[in-house]
Amino acid sequence: MKKIFYILSLLAVCACTNKPATDRSFGLTASTIENCPEYMESLANGFAKAVMAGDLQKAMTYLSPNYVKEQHDGILEGRTDQFFRELLIGTITDQDGKEQFYVPASLDEIASIDDINTDCIKLEPSATFHIKLKDGRSYYRTLETEAVKTEEGYRPLFVGDLGFLFLF
Repeated sequence: MKKIFYILSLLAVCACTNKPATDRSFGLTASTIENCPEYMESLANGFAKAVMAGDLQKAMTYLSPNYVKEQHDGILEGRTDQFFRELLIGTITDQDGKEQFYVPASLDEIASIDDINTDCIKLEPSATFHIKLKDGRSYYRTLETEAVKTEEGYRPLFVGDLGFLFLF
């Protein structure tokens, strides 16, 4: 009987210490599962709008600071345009039906980023972007997230792939 009392007490304490998520945060608690689709939609749309507006500094605020530090600041030594071109890589199917790896030569090649789908089923949510190019081709790019601790609690922010593409 004491074990049940201790377990219930522990659960009550844990439940009372979880700060509920607001529209600007996403805590990894049961109470925020319903908030995930709204949060991810806001995160993905904000990121896409910032990239399309050419406001890459704002677009970086939608990315994990650890990812930005390692890839943008470290490996790419602050080359912001290259960082975003590599972040927005994809696979395009050519006229012969062959898939080709694609990296935009310039962010100006991108006509739009739309038809955004978010996935909140996994522990780490993700968003898939439909990227349309000015030449008529298009591709999809999925960005995963990682939980980042903020003043508001943990919330997912986008991360890209790790590695070197060397697109100087």
